[in-house]
Amino acid sequence: MQGFGRAGARAGQRILIHAGSGGVGTFAVQYARHLGLHVTSTTSSRNADFVRSLGAEKVIAYDRENYLEQGGGYDIVYDTLGGAFTIDAFKVVKRGGTVISLSGPPDRDFARREGAGWLVGIAVWLMGRKVYAASAKAGADYCWYFTEANGDQLRDIAALVERGAIKPVIDREFAFEQLPDALSYLEAGRARGKVVLKVR
Repeated sequence: MQGFGRAGARAGQRILIHAGSGGVGTFAVQYARHLGLHVTSTTSSRNADFVRSLGAEKVIAYDRENYLEQGGGYDIVYDTLGGAFTIDAFKVVKRGGTVISLSGPPDRDFARREGAGWLVGIAVWLMGRKVYAASAKAGADYCWYFTEANGDQLRDIAALVERGAIKPVIDREFAFEQLPDALSYLEAGRARGKVVLKVR
């Protein structure tokens, strides 16, 4: 929710959400639809129908299609993957749009928001220089956020879940003693939704 707020997301806008069947993506797709955005999402072909059922109007199966060849002009690109995906987001976001990243380098406001010193600020600037070059060329904004606890947002999300506007997607549950198995399952990259570790 924080990223959507920082991007100024509003009804009628177009958003591309990467990895719509993942733990973050399953929530992001549903939340974007709740806000009235037109959602396009990438996922594997085996999960395409599932992501459509969450509310994506268009699904791009990355194992069959290249999303960079499927048109652009998105108001918001929601980058959950990082690496080349962060840079490439600026190829499909429209001028004046926003790339929100959970996995790219920290944005230049990070050091200031966190009250970090000038040395951290320089390190952040160096880490993000390629992203900011792509941002300037595209005429689009870049914002990065790290998930943080927010009681008001959690209450809002709980209300959406209770109303059925958003349905939590849990792929598998593991006992705490199965932590290595849970990590291996996550690393395989085939989880659909969240993987839960149960602590007694």
